[in-house]
Amino acid sequence: MRKFISGLLAIAAAAFTGCYESGTDADNTSREARISISPAAIGFDADGRTTDGLAFGTYIVTVNPYGKMYSDWYAELVGTDWATLDYHTASPDGAVEKALRITCSANTDYKRTGTLRVTLSKTGESVDFPITQVGLKPDATLTLSTESDIEMMALEPAEVTVAFETNMPASTVTAELEEGVEWLTCTLDREAGTIVLAASDNTSPTDMREATVTVSAGTEDTSLATRQIKVRQLANETYLFIYGSGIPHFAAFGDAAQMNKNDLVFGLDHYFRSGKVILSTSRTPDAYPRYALTADGKLAVLADAAAEAAAPELTFGIAGMNALRVTIALDDDNNVVAADSKAEFTRISTVNSMPESELAGYPTKEYVTRDGKTKTWMTTGLHWNGGAAMGTYKLGSGLVGGSKTGGYDEAEYSMRNPAYDTEENGGTLKELMMPDGVTTRASVYGRLYSSYETLTGDPAGALSPALLMPFPLGGAGTVVVDAVGNSITLEPILKADLKDYAASDGGNTQAEADHPSLSMQVQGICPYGWHIANMSDWKDLIYAVAESSKSYSDYPVAAATASYGAMTSGNAANVAAHLRCKEWQDAEFNPATAISNGAEAFAFNLYPQGWRLYKSGYDYCANSGNVRFYCLIPMMGQTTASKMALWRAYCTTSADMVFDDGFDVGNGSGAAVRCVKNYENF
Repeated sequence: MRKFISGLLAIAAAAFTGCYESGTDADNTSREARISISPAAIGFDADGRTTDGLAFGTYIVTVNPYGKMYSDWYAELVGTDWATLDYHTASPDGAVEKALRITCSANTDYKRTGTLRVTLSKTGESVDFPITQVGLKPDATLTLSTESDIEMMALEPAEVTVAFETNMPASTVTAELEEGVEWLTCTLDREAGTIVLAASDNTSPTDMREATVTVSAGTEDTSLATRQIKVRQLANETYLFIYGSGIPHFAAFGDAAQMNKNDLVFGLDHYFRSGKVILSTSRTPDAYPRYALTADGKLAVLADAAAEAAAPELTFGIAGMNALRVTIALDDDNNVVAADSKAEFTRISTVNSMPESELAGYPTKEYVTRDGKTKTWMTTGLHWNGGAAMGTYKLGSGLVGGSKTGGYDEAEYSMRNPAYDTEENGGTLKELMMPDGVTTRASVYGRLYSSYETLTGDPAGALSPALLMPFPLGGAGTVVVDAVGNSITLEPILKADLKDYAASDGGNTQAEADHPSLSMQVQGICPYGWHIANMSDWKDLIYAVAESSKSYSDYPVAAATASYGAMTSGNAANVAAHLRCKEWQDAEFNPATAISNGAEAFAFNLYPQGWRLYKSGYDYCANSGNVRFYCLIPMMGQTTASKMALWRAYCTTSADMVFDDGFDVGNGSGAAVRCVKNYENF
């Protein structure tokens, strides 16, 4: 036992040498005492042993600054009659130190807490440290049938029943309405396990009413669980709620979304597809009339459920994000006058994105996914430059041969340097041409785009005064709505975050549940109805490669490679060999490049477009002597003080594909963009 205590004292001694977290380094000139213990947490299991399995806990007290004024202290247990405390002394290296030993009795009841108080003898200063011991009896649990706020109509509001479940005796359950609320009643039925909420009419045309119901199970003396129910009652004004098969996130009446209101204009920006779009002025399930939107922008009156079943459907040529604006007319009794009301849809699309009219110039192919569905890819790189209206700077740039053609490696700069830009963008660099000497290679195989212009459509974002740029869609924690209406909270995702997921369907499903950005569909400069290929798309493409490789023996691809774990824990072996176009192997590039006999049939047409790095310029393209392919993936990667990065897919001349988290979001950094047709993944 002496050896164990001495080891702890050695840890305490290390603390005196300045091993503090950043920002809390000890100031030895300060006379204010800082009292700490090691280990910092005091916890015991139900059998009385420490969480490390020891019969008692030993704790070293450290006082800083250390001096005669603080050399003497004492300790006591407060409100902890189930534990005992005694002192120990040890003399490692001849220095006498004082330690504490806490011993707990077994706990056959609920979790209990107490306090260790350490006091300086000279000054009376003290610090309390919590002690926790779990019990044999489980902590109280309490679940409610609704986790979201409850909304009630202003007039004739329907009663709302909230069911509860708890592991505590029903007799301990309480439901209390906040003090002063008279418009809402709360009826608790312990035997039925329900709480019934009933509201009176709210006749105010402007004021909503809000209240909180606090539900508890258990007691302070045993174990107590508490939940709150937030109740909101709408003001007595006109509201519109929207639902239907044409807005699949809110398909059922019970899932209807409340539309935003500005006077008598109601709006909702969301994902729409062909189907019924129905409006209601009430959330009451049997309340009619309701209104169906029609193809001519009118509102058809639905008098009852039978009329709703026969309601007309809208047809959208392309399912996608739309801004819906409904202007309603009211009669003197505040009833909707459908004949004088109107609705209008406007597409929500990235500025300067490629128009649908350009799609005819792009080859596409459907690839079968593991679940038997298909994903449609553009089988060449995007080469949209924004069109004639763009002005001096186009979207992206052409392909440039050579190596390290020049870039912005200074701390910041005030203007673009023509020596670093292609002639198309007002510079002096020559683009690579096709053998006819007229057609640019970029117009056939794809342009290079910066992350900023790829995601926002703003060509000025390709270069700006700051070298390091944030993720164009927002920082970590920003909530974005993707091209199919999914709300996704942005987060930096690293290879280390994905490599341990199982190389299986279950592992992939779990990874996407944990990290929704993996399957986020960002339109960017792709056409409306398409998005920039995400990690999920690349994963599914690898599965298609694995299936295709079964017919060719030169570069086999294992099906397990089509998983986030495999894609990020090493190279995607042999995948690139199936994706390249035959032009990659032309003698002027690299005749030794690995290309599968099945690549032409797979028809993905990967070409060595290289990249543009803001620090050094164009590199790795055809004629550079070291050809590569880089493609942007719209997912936040490394984020540090010196690096902001997206994910990328890339390959050199080897057979493997690589996916990593380190493509700089720097000014002028450019890579290829591949587009995939939108699909519903909700």
